[in-house]
Amino acid sequence: MSSSLPTGKPYSRLDAFPLDDSTLFETLADAEEYAANSPIAYHTQIIGVTAEDKVYMIAEDRSLIPLTGGGGGEIDATDEDITLLGTDLGGLADGATIPEGTTFSEFVKMVTQKRNAPTYKTPSLSLSGTGTKTVEAGTSLTPTLTAVFTQNDGGGITVYKLQKNGMDIFTDSVLGPHSPTAEIIGDENWSFRATVTFAAGPVKNDNMGAPCPDGAIGAGSVSSGNVVYSGKRNTFFDVDTKTAPAGPPELPEPAGVEEDDQWTITVPAGTRRITIAYPATLRDVSNIAYVEQGNADYTDLAVKNIVSVEGADGYTAIDYKVFTYITAVPIPAVMTLNVTL
Repeated sequence: MSSSLPTGKPYSRLDAFPLDDSTLFETLADAEEYAANSPIAYHTQIIGVTAEDKVYMIAEDRSLIPLTGGGGGEIDATDEDITLLGTDLGGLADGATIPEGTTFSEFVKMVTQKRNAPTYKTPSLSLSGTGTKTVEAGTSLTPTLTAVFTQNDGGGITVYKLQKNGMDIFTDSVLGPHSPTAEIIGDENWSFRATVTFAAGPVKNDNMGAPCPDGAIGAGSVSSGNVVYSGKRNTFFDVDTKTAPAGPPELPEPAGVEEDDQWTITVPAGTRRITIAYPATLRDVSNIAYVEQGNADYTDLAVKNIVSVEGADGYTAIDYKVFTYITAVPIPAVMTLNVTL
């Protein structure tokens, strides 16, 4: 005997609408009304709300539990601003606010990631010069001056300028060694200084890959320290077997004597005359100590004269104080004198 029951088969929708119209609602209010009052609503039923673009589950008490966030299917977002009070939470500090609408993924990022701004370093510039920096007045100088620009986070060079005593002597758009024309230095200082004008530097990304212009290096300029060359008069010490007062000195020491400077003079056996000479603009010698005699003061035994002394290569003469000590007999043994100006 054959069965008269119809053979089972699946249902198919004929268009873009649900098979059961109790599973989709236009507004959240409609969905809440259905869940609270419809006799066919049931616990754990899944319904959708088109205006919210969300899916809800009916709870046992007939309230709606959101299951997804808007659009991308993420877990539900916060429905109000939440401010941390009295505590830090991961990357969020006390007082920070989690804004309304923050999704779960966004929240996780907020507490597990802290945005750190990049560090910007300003450009620097140094200047060096060749040769001896303190020379005898009258010396011809041709120093080579070399600037080194460290760009760091600034932009490239637009103008390079070299100054001497505050006056521009060289300008270019690139760095390179520069030698001023040979010139005689007198009783003076030459102060060289370099300046570079540079363009704005690039904007860096923070640790999360976002551009961070705060602290970026704008267009500007940077200057070097000073490289100074000084023209000074020599100091002279001389020892010999003569017994006449000294004339112009012959044995120079390094240029650039100052008051309170000290020197040690080694006087060989047989010496009769000891000479100390330096520019007359400085005070008289304050002490000549004979070391081997317990630093006995021989200052008063030296006779002072004023003598005109030229600088290097016949440069303009100036007055020198010349102190001469002539012994009664040749010195029998090596003598050490500590001289204080």
